[in-house]
Amino acid sequence: MFPNLEIVLPERSEDSISESLRELTRQICLKTDDDGSGGLGGEYGYGCNFENNIFMMHRYCWCERDDCPWCTEESPNFLFKSTGAEIIWYKYIGRDQHLSLGKLPEDWLKQCLSSIWEEDDCWIEFSKTYNDDENERDLITLCFSPFDKNAIIKIYLNYFNPLYVVKTWDADTFFNTFFDEDMNESEYNKVQKLRKKYPQMDKKINEMALEYNKDMIEWHQKRIEIIKDCKNDKPRN
Repeated sequence: MFPNLEIVLPERSEDSISESLRELTRQICLKTDDDGSGGLGGEYGYGCNFENNIFMMHRYCWCERDDCPWCTEESPNFLFKSTGAEIIWYKYIGRDQHLSLGKLPEDWLKQCLSSIWEEDDCWIEFSKTYNDDENERDLITLCFSPFDKNAIIKIYLNYFNPLYVVKTWDADTFFNTFFDEDMNESEYNKVQKLRKKYPQMDKKINEMALEYNKDMIEWHQKRIEIIKDCKNDKPRN
């Protein structure tokens, strides 16, 4: 916990517990790279398995073991530890949902989010949006610091920079390419200042590119072996 830092909340109402739980799920996913599930509950609608000294969240479970407390609804899907407030839902957030014990303070979401992030954290979110011509485009949102409302940058990719290519770039290539094709000069200057102030973003992008390229090398190596087997008329399992 960093008492001198204030978490940056999105512009949305906290009146709805369900909406706040989905936002909490989203930020846990950004922190942990959890996929957040999907389906009938919508994006980030199923919660995450996560626990710290402020709260606990656990998905509804389908393992159907007799001793599983999240299949039998004996344990809450969300626990706010300081007040003992427990929230239970069926399958996904908002469905047959009720606050079974305790009370939630007005700032419970802010307390939960502040407990997730650390001072040198950052996050990257990939999503799709639509331009004025109703054509789908990739969107990258960069948060250089969760505690700085001016440290969030949105980059709409053009058609020459598809997302799968962007993920292979190191930080310098990542930002310099966007300056050439997707950013204006003022945006580029802002990004360069943020890079100096929050160097953790460069580190995260480089780590992401390293892992992505390793996966691609492994994929291509497997493809080469398959092609060799085909060339030599070897049967594949």
